Amino acid sequence: LTVPAGLGFRVTDGATGKPVERFSVLDTGFTMSLDGRRQSWSSESTLVHTDHHEGGVVIVEDVAVRDTTFRVRAEGYLPAHVDCRELEAGEMRWFDVVLWRGASVSGTVFEADGSTPARELAVALFMPEDTPMRLILRGTAGRVDPRPEEGQWQDRVGTTRTDAQGHFTLSGVPEGSYLLRAYRSPQVFVVVEDVSVHPGDRVGPLTLVLPGGGRI
Repeated sequence: LTVPAGLGFRVTDGATGKPVERFSVLDTGFTMSLDGRRQSWSSESTLVHTDHHEGGVVIVEDVAVRDTTFRVRAEGYLPAHVDCRELEAGEMRWFDVVLWRGASVSGTVFEADGSTPARELAVALFMPEDTPMRLILRGTAGRVDPRPEEGQWQDRVGTTRTDAQGHFTLSGVPEGSYLLRAYRSPQVFVVVEDVSVHPGDRVGPLTLVLPGGGRI
């Protein structure tokens, strides 16, 4: 009989050193490469749900003893990856996790007349087309559900919707160059190419105007 182990996470803000008290921890499971398209697949399950964790500390008991990698996420921060190797039965292991804030991209989307806010419109940042894609598989290993329309394809870095004034903000964006796309349907959308962000940048406000119809 294998005795389960325990894990503790202490999460702090890299700039201020203060605790980050609202975060989640995901068990990333496994990764494998696919021939031809150079994709990697991962299986993720939630170890710690997003909640308020006093002092930025959470303890997880009854953890299966195996090698894995955890991903710590908090809104407005870049995710941190924590390797857990050679965990022993009955061990209590602590991880000190430092999170850094990513960049943000904000702006306003208007209808074709250029003055009417485009409400409840999907806005997303995408990796450049020549970037290898990753597909996140929710749940346990072996349950494959590759449906990109549900936002599982990781060429999409971030997704949000415009508010009643047509405003949007994407936060926690990693450094890089992206395509920004606001769309109502596959035929009606507007794209801003080469949106470059660096750590801590506040890009925007950008102004986007939807076409009257069709692709522009």
